[in-house]
Amino acid sequence: MPARKQPWPEAKTPGRADGRERDPLIYVLDWVKDEQLDEWRAVLRDLDVLKVALQATLALDAWNDLAVL
Repeated sequence: MPARKQPWPEAKTPGRADGRERDPLIYVLDWVKDEQLDEWRAVLRDLDVLKVALQATLALDAWNDLAVL
């Protein structure tokens, strides 16, 4: 039985396929997603004692304020 051919080539290096750098006018180059997610998760832990509707409101406000994504 012949070996199956993959529909796409193997990736050799991580990053953009076209080799271009990200434009600093579009992307925040020093943005650290993991730090911001950790900070947002800390806010969620602090909200655990509040009522659910208030938790959701404050969690969304923190998400927008911290600009997680």
